[in-house]
Amino acid sequence: MSREAVFIVNREWEIVHASSGGAKMFGRSQSSLVQDSVFSLFPERVRGSQQSMWSTASSGRDSLRLDALASSRGVEFPVKVEVARVPAHEELACVILSDLRASNKQSQKMEALGLLAGGVAHDFNNALTAIIGFASGVRDELKLGSTMRSDLEEVVNAAESASQLTKQLLSFSRERAVHSAVIEVNQSVNEMERLLRKTLPASVRIEIVQHSSDVHVRLELSELHQVLINLASNASDAMANGGDLCIRVSAETLSDTQGLDDGEYAVIRVSDTGVGIPLDMQSRVFDPFFSTKGEDGTGLGLSTCFGLARQAGGTLKVESASEKGTTFLLYVPTCASAALRILTTTRGMKLRRSYGSALVVEDQPSVRKYLARSVKKVGLSVVEAGSAEEALMAYDAMSTAPELLVTDVMLSGRTGTDLAETLLARDPALKVLLISGHIGPDSGSEDLTRTNTHFLGKPFTVKQMRRSIEKLLNPPDRLDGCVVVVASNEKRQRDATSLFADVDLRIVVLGSAKEARAHLASCETAPSLICLTSDLPEDGAGALLDSIRHSDTNSAVPVVVMDSQKQPFLGERDHRTALLSDVATRLQLREALYELGLQLEST
Repeated sequence: MSREAVFIVNREWEIVHASSGGAKMFGRSQSSLVQDSVFSLFPERVRGSQQSMWSTASSGRDSLRLDALASSRGVEFPVKVEVARVPAHEELACVILSDLRASNKQSQKMEALGLLAGGVAHDFNNALTAIIGFASGVRDELKLGSTMRSDLEEVVNAAESASQLTKQLLSFSRERAVHSAVIEVNQSVNEMERLLRKTLPASVRIEIVQHSSDVHVRLELSELHQVLINLASNASDAMANGGDLCIRVSAETLSDTQGLDDGEYAVIRVSDTGVGIPLDMQSRVFDPFFSTKGEDGTGLGLSTCFGLARQAGGTLKVESASEKGTTFLLYVPTCASAALRILTTTRGMKLRRSYGSALVVEDQPSVRKYLARSVKKVGLSVVEAGSAEEALMAYDAMSTAPELLVTDVMLSGRTGTDLAETLLARDPALKVLLISGHIGPDSGSEDLTRTNTHFLGKPFTVKQMRRSIEKLLNPPDRLDGCVVVVASNEKRQRDATSLFADVDLRIVVLGSAKEARAHLASCETAPSLICLTSDLPEDGAGALLDSIRHSDTNSAVPVVVMDSQKQPFLGERDHRTALLSDVATRLQLREALYELGLQLEST
């Protein structure tokens, strides 16, 4: 438990009373603390900002809660601060400082192990990038049906399977670049029931309890399923003779909860009636390589689940007692957006060839050779460098500035992002492709979202790399002109058209596939975009999309299908078609349009 120090202060923030816990925390007597400013307990560099925040907050009636740093005898340590006015004594305030050093031991241990796991995964991903790249390149040159091509296919498949292990390590280390979707928790948990009934013994009775309303979180669906499968499997192992497994979804407002920021959380409780976990083991269950199953367990399952939870901004906790069952509690911050998914395909995409030069920077020779070969296939000439310093010298020696920089993030010496910032300062038009097998705390990679920068995680195929280069060197066109919205009812029409609010476009709203065919047939010029919902009446959206694709005038028009998760869209999807949730946000629409080669600009 955290130690606490309690101080009573006056309006000038002078201490008029200090608890014995406060004296112990700061290594001073209670009397020596009295009349000192409470801000003397903080490092000098933060006293001014703390005083400003406290004074502003104290002008209201609500308590102030925040995390801060305290200082004792020159040693800084984290504390949780709570400041509240004393009832009936408005001239006094109560200040409580909770020492978080004890509670940080677990997170510090996990962080150290995470750095180790991230480093191993980075090196492993470098090797896999070269293996997958060269093997797939040779495979694609061989005739279909040949024995050697089949053998290389097995090599590629094995390497891609190995890459899943690195994803697990990076999930544990919480250093993987995440592009999570927004999912609805009730529905996502419910999808697991059929799989669990097939996987777990018949003697395990399964109950799914949903929350009364939708709960949305930002998390990869596959990662949520991975956590639930792991917890359910552990629960089954703890009930050798059968028992009850209950997965319950709730939504809770949390404040002052150790390890979590204040706010709204989805909570998934996975409870069993098994043998339980002894108290002395509960503090270690999330440690890597520690298992309650002895030699039968790997010790990675729960540590990976813990890493996934922390990566999503939440945590995983355990409540258990011997012979009284176990409950694991998964906390994930809720998300206001109700967008369920974005699904786009690039099947059949014909990449346009590019011209000019590229600077390729990678400190692993085999990976650098693979990168250079892949970039050359796009049509660019390549200058190679093994470090940021070599790259700067090579850049200065080039007769014309390169169009593209391809660099690993984690280089020895200066990082790839540091190199990119330096070269962008010289040439703002430079396009940058950052690649990495892991994202570390010193990579400087928090800003990967600028329009002329793209990130690609290792390992990757030649096609994935070419696709990234295509996006950079051939940016999307501005969406203008006419957008046709085809939706089944007024609400869906409003939802769809609201995504184009404040955009200089002409919006034509139609209510059925029949109306859409008639309108499109009467237009002399094709619209810039067609947006339709998947639940259209009559012959439906699939048939409408097919007729659009076989039309002389509209066959090349980009189409966004807004699909209800309850009724999956079954029409043909190619590189001109994006599938979007029917409750998408403007940001998700922008991303879907980007896949279609378009960008949405507000007026």
